[in-house]
Amino acid sequence: MYRASHETLLSKIEHLEAELHDLRALRAPARPGERLLWAVTATSVLGAVLAVAACASARAHGADVERRFDGARVRLEQKTQDLASCESFALRELRGEAD
Repeated sequence: MYRASHETLLSKIEHLEAELHDLRALRAPARPGERLLWAVTATSVLGAVLAVAACASARAHGADVERRFDGARVRLEQKTQDLASCESFALRELRGEAD
C-alpha cells in the first residue's frame, strides 16, 4: 500500500490553488450589474423613507387643517346665534314701536 507522495502533494497544491482562486474572486470588485442593483436598491430605500416622511407630514397638516376648520365652524355658529338674537331683538323693537 504505497502511495506516491508527489501525487498527494500535487492534488493538495491544486486544491489550494482552487481555494486561492475562489478567495480572489470574492475580493474582486463588484461587477457593473451588481453596482446597478445596489444603486437601484439604495434609491428605492431612500424613496420609501421620503414617502413615509411625506405621509407623516400630510397627516400632521391634515390634523391642523381639521382643527382650524372646527374653530371656524364654532365661530360661525356663534355669529349665527348673535345674528339671530339681534334679528329677534330688532323685530321686537319694531313691533313695540308700531303698537
